Amino acid sequence: YRADELEISEPDPVDSRERATRAGMDPDADQRIVRVPVAQAGAGRQRLFGDDVVLRLVSRDAGWTVLEITEDF
Repeated sequence: YRADELEISEPDPVDSRERATRAGMDPDADQRIVRVPVAQAGAGRQRLFGDDVVLRLVSRDAGWTVLEITEDF
């Protein structure tokens, strides 16, 4: 990935509460969605990831915890 290509946004508040509650985390914790475009594999190499990976992060203690990882192939 390239750090300057990351896309960071805030998710829908209702959806955030529901996902955090299902994961056993604080439903009022701050969340972010980070879209990470994945660079193409070199010629002749098999791809391990799709075009991008989307991370749902939740604020926890003094940092962030990955709540969910999704990708489309």
